[in-house]
Amino acid sequence: MPTLTKDRGNRWRAVVKISGRVVDTHLFGQGRKHGAEWLKAKQWEQKRKEEILADALNPSAPAPKLLELAVGFLEHEKRRLAGKTYVEKKAAVDKLLTAAGDMWACSKTARARSS
Repeated sequence: MPTLTKDRGNRWRAVVKISGRVVDTHLFGQGRKHGAEWLKAKQWEQKRKEEILADALNPSAPAPKLLELAVGFLEHEKRRLAGKTYVEKKAAVDKLLTAAGDMWACSKTARARSS
């Protein structure tokens, strides 16, 4: 449901929430409740939520790679944690990536042997 934002000049803010988490927002023009701008904001919320859910449920969408996830995680943790804790997390992620690489190499070798 669009909300009136007084700090932005009495404009309507459309907010898309999924599982209680804000996923996307957009500002619309001024107007009264249930007016033209409010309706545009409400329609945008519904359309955008459908798009986001359709993308999330699309099986052909590429899954994020483990390395991309690990780099994003470490960048986030570097800003958030103390130096020693970050070093420990980085070491754990390095071990995870090494193990994942070993598993990938083993499965590739096994597929080559069976062919």
